[in-house]
Amino acid sequence: MRRATFAGLAGVIVFAFAIEATAQQPPKPAAVGRIFIFTTVEILDSDGELPKLLKQRFNAAGEELEARSELYSGGRVELDAVLASIERFTKYGLELAESPALQVEHLDRALLAAKKVEAIVREKFDHGNEPVQAMKHANVVRYDLEIQLYRAQELVKAKASR
Repeated sequence: MRRATFAGLAGVIVFAFAIEATAQQPPKPAAVGRIFIFTTVEILDSDGELPKLLKQRFNAAGEELEARSELYSGGRVELDAVLASIERFTKYGLELAESPALQVEHLDRALLAAKKVEAIVREKFDHGNEPVQAMKHANVVRYDLEIQLYRAQELVKAKASR
């Protein structure tokens, strides 16, 4: 009888510690879904050496952004790595865009990824998982993309009015 009572008491104590430990953990940010889905650019046999290299680099940057953004969402990679991959994806995509209209399309896509990352950073900040500097860094990257997009859109409008 004493053994059964002792075992029951030990179980209650372990259960109480488990509840307290769970209650002390900070809440986790809600799942947002996939941040960025990348579709590779087709590399043609007729492409010259430089266009092939540019497309390969762009494809690598897009795949990197897709992978790093998912890892950041799960807390497994630093924000700086994700924001740097957004900047590379933007730069390399603009080099491939053959017209201002295609640049606008590419910048829209990069801006959408930056906004999604920024939303995750904001949520992590609100839950105490990211410092204010992280929030500011995500803001700067988004603002930079908004400025680039605005300029590209103005260029498209100017060319259309000629």
